[in-house]
Amino acid sequence: MSTQLYPILFDQVRAIVEKFFDQQGQVNVNVTDINTQFIEHTIYIMKSILDPKASKDPNNEQPSPSEHLGVTSIEGMMLGIVRYVRHLDMTVYAIRIKTKLCQLVEVMMKRRDDLAFRQEMKFRNKLVEYLTDWVMGTSHQIAPPSSADAAILTNTSLIFRDLDQACMEAVAALLRGLPLQPEESDRGDLMDAKSALFLKYFTLFMNLLNDCIDSSEAEKEMNNTPLLPPRPRMAAGKLTALRNATILAMSNLLGANIDSGLMHSIDLGYNPDLQTRAAFMEVLTQILQQGTEFDTLAETVLADRFEQLVQLVTMISDKGELPIAMALANVVTTSQMDELARVLVTLFDAKHLLSPLLWNMFYREVEVSDCMQTLFRGNSLGSKIMAFCFKIYGASYLQMLLEPLIRPLLDEEEETCFEVDPARLDPTEDIDQHRNNLIALTQKVFDAIINSSDRFPPQLRSMCHCLYQVLSKRFPNLLQNNIGAVGTVIFLRFINPAIGLI
Repeated sequence: MSTQLYPILFDQVRAIVEKFFDQQGQVNVNVTDINTQFIEHTIYIMKSILDPKASKDPNNEQPSPSEHLGVTSIEGMMLGIVRYVRHLDMTVYAIRIKTKLCQLVEVMMKRRDDLAFRQEMKFRNKLVEYLTDWVMGTSHQIAPPSSADAAILTNTSLIFRDLDQACMEAVAALLRGLPLQPEESDRGDLMDAKSALFLKYFTLFMNLLNDCIDSSEAEKEMNNTPLLPPRPRMAAGKLTALRNATILAMSNLLGANIDSGLMHSIDLGYNPDLQTRAAFMEVLTQILQQGTEFDTLAETVLADRFEQLVQLVTMISDKGELPIAMALANVVTTSQMDELARVLVTLFDAKHLLSPLLWNMFYREVEVSDCMQTLFRGNSLGSKIMAFCFKIYGASYLQMLLEPLIRPLLDEEEETCFEVDPARLDPTEDIDQHRNNLIALTQKVFDAIINSSDRFPPQLRSMCHCLYQVLSKRFPNLLQNNIGAVGTVIFLRFINPAIGLI
């Protein structure tokens, strides 16, 4: 499948999954075999798309899918899939689906920089809340088989351990650099709510770690007493992997929430149990290696607040509007427009939300315009944002495009003349020859521009597409003129200024 179809696929899957829920806050879920199979196949397809190994195939001549993965947000689709899977009955089949889903979440976090998130911190916090519900506490929901079915009992226990490991690896990836955010209803005192949430997760991870220790001790006892009846066994390698994933999750949790978590975890360093103290020392070692500094707790709080501010500025409503960004656009003074344009483009691009920003700003500009000829000619915020995008995303492209054309002209021993204004020419000069020189050079530049279309920066390609969509909505009867208007913008605000500076 073409990578350009990924955004359409993500949106269509999200729309289908939303139909599995009712309209009252997604409380009631329509769990059917067909819907479950759709979810299972979607998980497999998404993992195939997001797996970094898939984009590094040396035999694949297609460009890396990273360019198209960030066009649309996958938050709604992923949350819908997780919410559906949470309502499945606790069967072996459902556990395997949950395990595959956790593996998908882990792969998603590996491709985090290539994906678009509208409210990343809130999204990741929600996934942590959902996935931790599957750790340890679900084994009692499957009725144990009879004693004669020892093999089935063993396989069932191993399946649960596989789910525990997949959950912890996914949760560890989600928790890296993640400040905990309690639900809105829990924010009577933010620090108290955050502290309680930290304690909930840290206690769960500690219980799982103790369970790993108990399982390891039980294995040793069973090996020493062969007359005992058979019991479920887990390979030592898997038990170690689960323990390491749990240690990493605890480290990431504490490292990103030192301000609220240190008081809950420091007592473990004085625990009478030697293995518990050793586990805590591993957690401390991990977070120190990650660069967490205990004497900068105030900076951690400030970073948390800064992230919340970024989330607020880049917030997108259900209708695709940007309430805070548009409010800033309405009150900014002319002298501050360049700085605001730089800040908005930087923030939204970092969140993979540049397209919604461009759409809203361009539509704001086009909506008040009576004709295309006056678009982006003034000192509006939309024109400032466009100019900044051209500057940061197009500089290397312009150099690649124009340098081979301009340098030969500068190195010529006999200077070629392109002047066609009779008032500036001597009577002895041949104006027709100058005109032919100018036409030939113009054709050469035009051909170079056309032939470089495959190297045109993807961010600018997306910006031009966004501009065309906005123009088509504002002037639906002038589609051909809309294409011409986009071309005019490229030449007048991008290519021509660069030539004029030479």
